[in-house]
Amino acid sequence: MNITVCIKQVPDSTEVKVKENTGTLIRDEISSQINPYDLYALETALQIKESVSGKISVITLGEEHSHQIIKEAYMMGADEGFLVSDKRFNGSDVYVTAYILSQAIKRFTESTVILCGKKSTDSGTSHLASELAEILNIPCLTNIRRIINIKEDSLTVEADMEDSLIQAEIKTPCILSVDESIAEPRLLSFRKKLQTNDREIKRIYLEELEDKNEYNYGLKGSPTNISKLYPAENFSEKTKALNEKKLSPEGSPLQLKRIFPEGVDSGKEIWSGASIGLAENIYTKLKELKHV
Repeated sequence: MNITVCIKQVPDSTEVKVKENTGTLIRDEISSQINPYDLYALETALQIKESVSGKISVITLGEEHSHQIIKEAYMMGADEGFLVSDKRFNGSDVYVTAYILSQAIKRFTESTVILCGKKSTDSGTSHLASELAEILNIPCLTNIRRIINIKEDSLTVEADMEDSLIQAEIKTPCILSVDESIAEPRLLSFRKKLQTNDREIKRIYLEELEDKNEYNYGLKGSPTNISKLYPAENFSEKTKALNEKKLSPEGSPLQLKRIFPEGVDSGKEIWSGASIGLAENIYTKLKELKHV
């Protein structure tokens, strides 16, 4: 099974400057890391490979220095890496990013499964997987928290739909966006670093894509227009205020219900509500049981 994992280099700090005229991050002035959510996708790929064998490719769109996260992916166990890098791609929004990656994936990989983290820490749109699927015309499932079964032409997975857990079979080729609860990413291996130190990273430029029209990429080709920017601290305060307004004395109006396919023991209690109320319930119960 050939697996392609989409990874991204993101700032490892919240102190990030933004170009006010374009709304894009000034990335060359900050230290970066692999997007933490992509590590769960990479770990999922490694576990699938260990289960049924195959090849793992990682692909990223970014500046030339983004090759570092591909080297880190090699240190976890990835087999090959592709860096899609061209100045004419700068400023691409999530749609154009998906368009670029889709062309590179079609030409340079033979993917059975494409894996993505559920979002990136620098933009957090959570749209990449679904937009890739739309462009490639293949099925997609998001919020995957468990791979249940792997067949030659399909995967059975468990997905978190917020108000329920579902099990679904999806035909391959397909795209999966994984949740952080799916697996704990393994540490980088110093032995693999030595083994892969000279491993090639394939560079992909505009001329190697099927669509060579530079006006379809970067800021010129992106349909997203940023009208206003908010400092992170102000945005956080605004979000906190809105969340406080939504809370009632009984907790959140959204009462979450979980479906457990294996059934629930009659002696167990199931609580629903906001996290604050649930924490109080747990504390009260622990006091009743004299554990605290």
